[in-house]
Amino acid sequence: MNKKKIAVLLIIFIAIIACAVSYIKFTSIYANNQVMPLKGVKVVIDSGHGGLDPGKTGINGEDEAVLNLKIAFKLKQTLEIMGAEVVMTREVNDGLMEGGQAWHKDDDMRIRHGIIQNSGADIMISIHLDSHMSDRSVSGTGVLYYGKSEYSKELAQAITERLKVLDTDGKMREIKQRDNLLILKNNPMPSVIVECGFISNAAEEKLLQKDSHQSKIALEIARGIVDFIYENAYFKNKLSVL
Repeated sequence: MNKKKIAVLLIIFIAIIACAVSYIKFTSIYANNQVMPLKGVKVVIDSGHGGLDPGKTGINGEDEAVLNLKIAFKLKQTLEIMGAEVVMTREVNDGLMEGGQAWHKDDDMRIRHGIIQNSGADIMISIHLDSHMSDRSVSGTGVLYYGKSEYSKELAQAITERLKVLDTDGKMREIKQRDNLLILKNNPMPSVIVECGFISNAAEEKLLQKDSHQSKIALEIARGIVDFIYENAYFKNKLSVL
């Protein structure tokens, strides 16, 4: 075998190794130098707003509801690749309503909450975007949790730690307690709202419209979920039987 063929085979081998490493990094999370996928874990994802409720509208005209759903689908895909089972509260741009009835926000929220309550999931993630029209320079991610759930607080902190890699402004992100939001109230599983960025910031809205950035957000949320699961007493009994 001549040197040229050897060189080609070596390049192919290196490419295969690089792809394998990339696949592991994308689909897995590391803790104590062990690869731990999300096999056996069920996550319910709520994509905020939809239909007649577009949510906030960005500086460049993008509706929050549309971007929420795109990020939610990427999170679903990422979690499923990691081995998780996923339930979505909505999978289309429409809001939620009961057959033949007119859409109402209160009914939409009640239906969402019912899906979450009856999902049998281990984790609930609600995807939203933030807005600060009086100061359009504000940017970055944020995570909200229900104050009566200590595990929700710990989940919020774990996801926040992971999302920091996407916030390049150097600001320290703090989790926020929100006890007046139905989507977080009285859920049987740790639950958080992830505000994935400020749609009122023109530069951040452009980022949020990019598939690559949406995928990064999804990956960091997924990594935060795994950090919480494998470091938290809440899942010790569950993990022992997986």
